[in-house]
Amino acid sequence: MRYIVDPDSRVGYGLLWCGACLCGITVSRVRAPDGAPTRALSDPEASAGVPDFVRVD
Repeated sequence: MRYIVDPDSRVGYGLLWCGACLCGITVSRVRAPDGAPTRALSDPEASAGVPDFVRVD
């Protein structure tokens, strides 16, 4: 799970994928839980390391 959020509000979007089949989802308007690692929306490298997964509806 990768949270890409505004650092102050911790609101943004989340990426969740399966490492075995590379299917996943994108969830918008999420608030990252306290203590969860996040990346800033303004960081151009925020999605670095996220595999090119197939988005499932």
